Amino acid sequence: MKNNLITKFFISAALIIVLSGCETTKSTQDDNSNLIQNLNQAKDLGIDFKCYNMCKDSTKGMSLNQLNKFCKLQCPLK
Repeated sequence: MKNNLITKFFISAALIIVLSGCETTKSTQDDNSNLIQNLNQAKDLGIDFKCYNMCKDSTKGMSLNQLNKFCKLQCPLK
């Protein structure tokens, strides 16, 4: 009886741990519409966002405002 109760407890605890690690996913339609919107914004702004993001990640010692201005100047859309 005692072993049966302990076994049920550990099985329940294991299920809770496994299921708590599960994450819900967004619909791909939402992701696609956001991606298209971001691409349109990138074209409107004239910025190469791959370059822009690498610039922001690698540049240190500037305020956010200075960093944004600097990286926009360094990464025009070709």
